[in-house]
Amino acid sequence: MTALSADAPRSHRGKKELDVIPIATGEQIRIGSAVVFKTSTGRAKAASAATGQRTAGVAIGFIGPNGDGLGVTDGSEEVEVAYLDEREFAIATAIRTNAALGLDVNWADDNTVAGVAVGTAALRIAAGELVRFSTSDKSKGWVAVRRFRGVAIAI
Repeated sequence: MTALSADAPRSHRGKKELDVIPIATGEQIRIGSAVVFKTSTGRAKAASAATGQRTAGVAIGFIGPNGDGLGVTDGSEEVEVAYLDEREFAIATAIRTNAALGLDVNWADDNTVAGVAVGTAALRIAAGELVRFSTSDKSKGWVAVRRFRGVAIAI
């Protein structure tokens, strides 16, 4: 699993929805990054297996004075995210099997999806469903990126 260190625009399939979210202070997001928002602040960051996050989508652009994907204190740097479409991501080795198709996957980092091997339930941030492998070795595949999956309001 390797997080992005440079922009990596992703192929997509299907109709997408768009949203614009302020980037968390000091966080760097790349084009093509899986993006989550912090539940404590509502601000965006590159996806990782960490608590207190929910899927926002995939970074497709930046808005703000710098437009570089680096969050600032006043929240003026924002990321435009796409969701509800399918995007191609790296697939963790453990789930490179046809039995994983159609199942929910989780963010291992901003470039990779995995199964439950990403750690405890609190660390598993649902990405969406694994739709199809796009390479013969199953190292990449189409993920139907969904928002806010797997969590119910407890009231």
